[in-house]
Amino acid sequence: MSLDKYTLLIAEDHDITRLGLRLTLEKMPDVEVVGEAIDGDSVLVQVEQFQPRIILMDVNLPGISGIQATKLIKSSHPNTGIIMFTSDSSDETVFAALSAGADGYCLKNVAADQLHTAIESVAKGAAWLDPGIAQRVLRAQVTAKQQEEQNRLAVNKDPIRQNTFLDQDQLRLLELIEQGMKLDQIADKFEISQASVEEKLRTILASLTPQPAHVSAKPALEKKLLGTESTIQSGSTSEQPGQIVPGIVLAGRFMIEAVLGSGGMSTVYKGKDLSIGRTVAIKMLHQQTLKEDKEIQRFLLEAKTASAISHPNIITIFDFGLTSAGQPYIVMDYIDGVSLDQLIQEKKLNLARTLDIFVQVCDAMTAAHKRGIIHRDLKPSNIMLIKGDEDRDVVKLVDFGMAKFIIESEDLKLSKTGDLFGTPLYMSPEHFRSEKLDPCSDIYSLGCVLYEALSGAPPFKGLSLYELMNSHIHEEPSRLPFLRPEIAIPPELESLLFNMLAKDVKMRPQSMTDIKSALLKVLKT
Repeated sequence: MSLDKYTLLIAEDHDITRLGLRLTLEKMPDVEVVGEAIDGDSVLVQVEQFQPRIILMDVNLPGISGIQATKLIKSSHPNTGIIMFTSDSSDETVFAALSAGADGYCLKNVAADQLHTAIESVAKGAAWLDPGIAQRVLRAQVTAKQQEEQNRLAVNKDPIRQNTFLDQDQLRLLELIEQGMKLDQIADKFEISQASVEEKLRTILASLTPQPAHVSAKPALEKKLLGTESTIQSGSTSEQPGQIVPGIVLAGRFMIEAVLGSGGMSTVYKGKDLSIGRTVAIKMLHQQTLKEDKEIQRFLLEAKTASAISHPNIITIFDFGLTSAGQPYIVMDYIDGVSLDQLIQEKKLNLARTLDIFVQVCDAMTAAHKRGIIHRDLKPSNIMLIKGDEDRDVVKLVDFGMAKFIIESEDLKLSKTGDLFGTPLYMSPEHFRSEKLDPCSDIYSLGCVLYEALSGAPPFKGLSLYELMNSHIHEEPSRLPFLRPEIAIPPELESLLFNMLAKDVKMRPQSMTDIKSALLKVLKT
């Protein structure tokens, strides 16, 4: 691999477009294509494998979208240049691309010479705008000025907004880009250096992407975890730092409507995605927890981790970021349902319903484990249920705040020595011993949850953390609940359950797929 070439990864799901890109790029002597990805998951894998200098990223990739993949890549590889590609010319899509933290933005009908200019500019640390997008920015400027003149509040149907109006030089620069001029030609026109043109373009992009109203107290953390900046923009209610009230709008898109619930660390709000009218849940870390960076890291790790898994039984993360006051938020599925914990307490579970729920949990955890992610906090309250077709329970696994990327287990030091993360009623023996965890730890925790679903109580109780820890490490769970004739647990299911609860990791089932297969066999008998 030549050191003089720009190594590039193509992320595009359409075969013909991907082939056309490769043929075009192969004609560029200073560009070397090192990989091709057809969905968001494979992009993340190939970034780690090939470490490309540039990624051409389709906005609408299957699975993890190109926009979400951009956020994830920028969080761990901030120096990787990303050029967003889109054939969707709607302002909504363009704004989403601008907000994702990418370095260049272009439409898929871009000319080969312009594409090369984009690659060269981004590889050198500059920004780049497609002529078509420059046209949209100019149009948005006109719209914004008209709105200001009419004294309208900004919940705007055209989502491309500037924090400040562009000056005449900036507008002229965009007009030249719209006309198809290259950066060196624009530099000659302005009689300035190309570096100065690139700096002007960066300034324009900074005004297009949502920015904090004031400097965040944690800029390094924000850069590491988000790769972009987010802010609350005023909707029907103006934002005050630290004040979250119905009516304010996050990232120009998500409006707060009402409080759904609050805990020790965070509050969950009901909200609306103004771009498409979808109801969402918005989880926001409490102000008092912002004193320690590790609390913010854990919170945003939940967004990063859940975003990395695309599965119908795992809650969907639509967006995440920081408000202008540095307060982290996550926008996710609004789940109108109940938790497994509630069903256990209300004794509304029969055997068939229980097994169907756990089969779906196994599917969700299989997807997580394939992505190298262990949950570390499986418990009944993190298994949410909504009604699907024919009133069947549909599982939504939530709360990846304690999850860990196995391959990144040493990247984020989120704990002090001796800290335990998880819920002791469901923690594995190796978790209590602070040993390295693998998917078998999740299998033990799921065994604890299954035990409780079948018997009505967790396998171990204790008056103190020490008692619980001692029980999980040294004691065997009671078989008495399963000897009562009214429960009628099949022997095969009982055997599976106690294997899941084995103290020795090697004695447990070795994958969630194995557990699912065993559960399905019980269901069929």
